Amino acid sequence: VGSAFWVGNHIGAKSIGMPAFGTGIAGFPIVQCATVMARALKRALADGWAPDEGRFVLFGDGARRVFEASFRDVFVTKVGPKRAE
Repeated sequence: VGSAFWVGNHIGAKSIGMPAFGTGIAGFPIVQCATVMARALKRALADGWAPDEGRFVLFGDGARRVFEASFRDVFVTKVGPKRAE
């Protein structure tokens, strides 16, 4: 996954579409797939890639919910409780 984003960056791709690799008949867990893909995308963006569009091709609402949760966990900054001064 990371290498696909790397290639996208280095060829100047402005869009990319990716399936949830290995989660069908191969049996790779969807939660792990989503986390790997989110982390790889975050790395590619941090390395300067700025695509206009990225699509993760999923089968069903269950997979969509898992990907949304994983991407939120990877991309949303968590803020802890305020400390008393």
